[in-house]
Amino acid sequence: MILQSSKVIFLDRDGVINEFPGNGRYVTKVKDFHFIPRALEGIKMLNETDILTIAIQGPKSEQLISKIFQHTRPKNTTG
Repeated sequence: MILQSSKVIFLDRDGVINEFPGNGRYVTKVKDFHFIPRALEGIKMLNETDILTIAIQGPKSEQLISKIFQHTRPKNTTG
């Protein structure tokens, strides 16, 4: 279910939601995915507000954010 919201938060996956392996490596297998302490608690808190929470990953994330921003920005907003 998608809720109408005026606020959106994007959370990067590796290093924000889960432990980042580092050295240019990323988590690609479920067995290597480990949540950062209290990440789930924080996501739950965001989900209980009127903030739409989206987890993103990968090099295309910046492009995705830009497209979503352009699509959701009010028509009378400049900048």
